[in-house]
Amino acid sequence: MSKFDDRPNKTKSAAASPQLQPIQLDETIVAGRKQNIERSLKNIFESLPNVHFFDLEGEDDDLEENNFDLDEFEHKIQKILNVKNIDVSEKTLKKYLEFLKKNIKMPCNLTGQEEFVWEEEFVFGRGNKKEYEKLKKIRPSYSDVFKLLRFEDLISEEVGILVEVQRVSDGKNFTLPVADLEATEEDSPNRDLLDDYAIWFFNYD
Repeated sequence: MSKFDDRPNKTKSAAASPQLQPIQLDETIVAGRKQNIERSLKNIFESLPNVHFFDLEGEDDDLEENNFDLDEFEHKIQKILNVKNIDVSEKTLKKYLEFLKKNIKMPCNLTGQEEFVWEEEFVFGRGNKKEYEKLKKIRPSYSDVFKLLRFEDLISEEVGILVEVQRVSDGKNFTLPVADLEATEEDSPNRDLLDDYAIWFFNYD
């Protein structure tokens, strides 16, 4: 059973997987994503109603004191995947992909859950502001709003399920990991479905 801990990085990479070669996936978006699991999950939990964030690294965490019901969550994922072992794998990713294809309601607008990896030096570090604004014109930013176009049929255990999106502001298309995105409409079925997927993907590898 997962304790929502920061597990080691997956061994496969998007660049090394021959399946992903046809997709133009900007590796500056996904490189190092596993090092940011705690901050990503904090954003997810804080966006959920009646859920309190708990310290992911604390050894004395008492999950029963939080409104997030881990057993209920795992039972939900078992029903989605129709398996007892809900660890992330090629098989379970394919099943989750089919589930999301059938249940995400269109139109669906998306935005970043948190800063993409390439943006962190500009948001938290000493990156040049002018350079940041220049790069945002050609790279997707967490602050952008994207229109969901379609789910990619190719998957990777490193980055999970991918989607093709179109930036609303200029019509540019990008391929991004679903786990890095959330629906812009709060308290919507789409937001809940994508939040559940992100929690599962980041914690059951």
